[in-house]
Amino acid sequence: SGLGALAVATAALTWFGYLLMAAGQRLRATSYGPVFAYVSGPVLGRVVDGAVSLFLFGGCAAMFAGAGATVREQYGLPFAVGLVFMAAFTVGTVLLGIAGVVSSLKAVVPVLLVGVLGISIGTLVLNGVELGTYAAREPPVRHWFVAGVTYGSYNLLLASAVLVPAASLGERPAVLRGAVLGAVGLGLGALAVFLTIAALTPDSALVEVPMVLAADRLSPVLGTVYSFVLLAEVYTTAVSSLFGLVARVATGGTRRFAILTVLVGAVAAGAGAAGFSTIVATVYPLVGYAGFLLLASLLWARLRGRV
Repeated sequence: SGLGALAVATAALTWFGYLLMAAGQRLRATSYGPVFAYVSGPVLGRVVDGAVSLFLFGGCAAMFAGAGATVREQYGLPFAVGLVFMAAFTVGTVLLGIAGVVSSLKAVVPVLLVGVLGISIGTLVLNGVELGTYAAREPPVRHWFVAGVTYGSYNLLLASAVLVPAASLGERPAVLRGAVLGAVGLGLGALAVFLTIAALTPDSALVEVPMVLAADRLSPVLGTVYSFVLLAEVYTTAVSSLFGLVARVATGGTRRFAILTVLVGAVAAGAGAAGFSTIVATVYPLVGYAGFLLLASLLWARLRGRV
């Protein structure tokens, strides 16, 4: 069922990601708000807009908490150290505008994917995996198909903060290639993580960041190296979330944008104190369900020829 959920998530992210980017390209939008209003209408568009804003804030807080958990589990440092440093670097990057956001993504994402695949292959070679014996934490979404669509929808909501303004800079063929490559890359990475966690069960269910545990099992040095790669990935996700949230209500490069970036970053850091697992289990499924509204709106817009 886990593999089926990943297949559904990858397919949903490919198709609906393309539709979202196509709408952004058509409107030449600089934030996700006008696109949601265009595909969902003024009323439903506000609902989706609000859900995305909530999710971006929750995603930013979760990434700050994830940095704190990684630093604590890998280096034995206080949780607050990782959280505060990640918040500071994130705010600094967002203050540079969309150019800084895109540059961070281009530099980190390929390294992350190679790292995840390498650790997964090494773990599977040494340990093997029997999916029939896999026992994870109680999933927040029980049915595999709904879980797959939910996972795809909340990734789309999170990515919309960057996908929409990035798509406005390109043409339709480039948008399609970006949607396919992005979704396939995410699907492969998620599959690698799933198989790695399954191979290390039940130990993987006892830690907040199982991939660091997997890297440590292969080599303590590799564990240290991968923790830096993971922190870089957390950083890019936090940057995307914070930028999208602030860019929705302020123009980049303005005093208002700078002030809101610092304020929202500080509040998200405070919310991150709740812990990574708690935020993910609470916020992500709720906003994933809200993402169904966006998926339905994109499909309806496609049927009407608006994207």
